[in-house]
Amino acid sequence: MEQKTQIGIRYCGGCNPRFDRVALVRRLAAWFPQADFQPAKAGVPYAAAVVVCGCTAQCAGIADLNVPPQRLIRVCDDADQLDRARQLLGEFLPARSGEEG
Repeated sequence: MEQKTQIGIRYCGGCNPRFDRVALVRRLAAWFPQADFQPAKAGVPYAAAVVVCGCTAQCAGIADLNVPPQRLIRVCDDADQLDRARQLLGEFLPARSGEEG
């Protein structure tokens, strides 16, 4: 069985109740079944981290995340940022079996 690429998820405080942060992560997970999206633990190395914020305050703490700086992906309540996150993840995640890059 192929091991999935570990992607850490960090959520903000949830000040915007209209923004479904969990649904956003589920959408990313559906696009990238070759990755395992999980709550990011302090100091644990991840291939990337997605920081999901409901507003521009970006209050989710990131100082303890162990990811390469270029793979720290912030997504706020914005469709363009979701597309950007999808693009950035697609640049380094291995293609799924039967798909071309």
